Amino acid sequence: MDDSLNVLVVGATGRTGSQIVDKLYNAGHTVHALVRDRAKAQQQQLLAPNIHLVEYNLQDYSGYDTIVKDVDVLIYAAGSTSFGNFWFGKNKPKHIDYQSVRQMALAAENHKVKQFILISSMGVTHPFFFLNLYGRLLTWKLRGENALRSTQLNYVIIRPGKLVDEGFSIESCALYQDDSIRNQDISREEVAEIVRQCVANPELLRVTFEVVREKDPTSETLSSKFACLIPDENRNRYSQTKVSI
Repeated sequence: MDDSLNVLVVGATGRTGSQIVDKLYNAGHTVHALVRDRAKAQQQQLLAPNIHLVEYNLQDYSGYDTIVKDVDVLIYAAGSTSFGNFWFGKNKPKHIDYQSVRQMALAAENHKVKQFILISSMGVTHPFFFLNLYGRLLTWKLRGENALRSTQLNYVIIRPGKLVDEGFSIESCALYQDDSIRNQDISREEVAEIVRQCVANPELLRVTFEVVREKDPTSETLSSKFACLIPDENRNRYSQTKVSI
């Protein structure tokens, strides 16, 4: 990919999405932030003034083709995070974590978007994990993942551990591909940096990985950890793979 790309961030005003926007903007990319309410986003000052705000309601799938036109990289960081929306309202997991992902992926495929990065969640293959009590959140996230996998897009699916607001040690981030649940943290800034480096590593194609922060940093770069990842089509879902030492 070129050094400077047109990047669309869906869920740009979320706690993780806003940090993704900052990382990519500071890396020199042209960042378009999809927001539900432009005036509210400007008032809250969550994003840099030079970020291009795209006001759109994710529930309206009819306009997705227009939104993704001329986009090089699409990052889907939206999620149904409000407990009240797990059962009521339009922002239920079925809508945000599955249907919107599916429709956005189809539009991206139609417009030949170069890379689609999806922020999912650790535990999606474990239907009895406690997070699935909230409107079958993980079930819908897994369906969203599978909808993306069913396309021909070059995708990266990131499954963070427990998201926290504090800490940054990218050297301590461990990447796994074993679908296990780990009671370990990862900061939103660390996830944002991983996304930035995924964009900088376009050879990372059609992979899924879990990521957490471990106690001891390693000398490995994130790029070298990426190089050890196995594409989804070449790995056994339950094979034990740890990328960092």
